[in-house]
Amino acid sequence: MAETPSVIESTAWPGLMSRPQAAAYWSMSERTFASLVAAGIVSGRKIGPRMIRYAKADLDAASEKFPTGKGSRPSE
Repeated sequence: MAETPSVIESTAWPGLMSRPQAAAYWSMSERTFASLVAAGIVSGRKIGPRMIRYAKADLDAASEKFPTGKGSRPSE
């Protein structure tokens, strides 16, 4: 009998994400994510007159700038 995995892996993240999806991708609240957008740490791509999406590649690149430990600062 095959063993069932204890953790079920989620499906792959989409290439373009809405704000709630992007916040979930980074495991943070939408409010915190909105603060990062307002600070210019990450920017979205305007798809339509009222639709903004965040590219997974852009999110991954922006996450490289996050502090990694106590006292470290983002690179500029």
